[in-house]
Amino acid sequence: MRRPLTWLVPAGAVAMPLVAIADRLQLLGPDVGTVSARTPTLLDAAGYAFAIWGVIFALDLGFAVWQATRLRRADAGLARMRPGAALAFWASAAWMPAFSQQAFEFAFVLILLALLGAVQAALAAARAPADSMAGHWPARWALGLHAGWLLLATLLDAAQLAVARGWVDNRAMLAPTLALWAGGAVALVVLNRRLRAHPALPIAALWGLAGVVAAQGDALLPGAQASAIAAGAVAALLFVQSTLLLWRERDRIGLRNALAGSIRRTQPVSVMPSRTPRSLPPRTVRARRNDPAERKRA
Repeated sequence: MRRPLTWLVPAGAVAMPLVAIADRLQLLGPDVGTVSARTPTLLDAAGYAFAIWGVIFALDLGFAVWQATRLRRADAGLARMRPGAALAFWASAAWMPAFSQQAFEFAFVLILLALLGAVQAALAAARAPADSMAGHWPARWALGLHAGWLLLATLLDAAQLAVARGWVDNRAMLAPTLALWAGGAVALVVLNRRLRAHPALPIAALWGLAGVVAAQGDALLPGAQASAIAAGAVAALLFVQSTLLLWRERDRIGLRNALAGSIRRTQPVSVMPSRTPRSLPPRTVRARRNDPAERKRA
């Protein structure tokens, strides 16, 4: 099972940008942006925010090729994150045609699976030692950015599903929107802590939240300004938490290095030369036995 997963990861990393290009060319039906515009919500972000997908695609592809190289195929840490990475990449690629065909329920299931896969892989990368192959930056940055962006995208997809199916009137979306922001804030804070202060997830989330504030600040839907304030509050909370976590991680590493240095300094050091006798060649031993002076000493 390990070998197929090794190659499913880069195949999925290639599939995502290819499907995105096909979507942009409307080869799969209306593009995602057009369909999304038909279901406006209070969680919509400014168009420029979605440019982060280009960075995510590039990092995912780099990670996928890196983990498939000969020296890393059998790495146990990378093996633990491959199932989640493969699920995240393929589900992300499948989401685009599903959403463009307005199969909103199926699209929501796909983006939820992609989020779960990205979170599992990012957590596996965070648990790996920093000096191991699995803990290196290609894994932590690619998977952390993907997970952080997908978390916000899942909130938006849930809102679009509710509006598209008429479960929520888009003129009275503030209460469900605030509930989504509350759940998203809890998920971001918990996941950010579990990822051990790595900046990839908060960077992706803060970028998306800034896009929501920019889009909803002057939107015409009722409750848009309140949603912008809520998004700004979530961003502030995440920023403060990330700063504290990074500070604590720096202190922890500094304390660990200081303790290691103290232990080295307090270890007893012998100042006396070694008295261990060296073995003599057999000829030297026989010569000493036959020496008259040595016989008298004996």
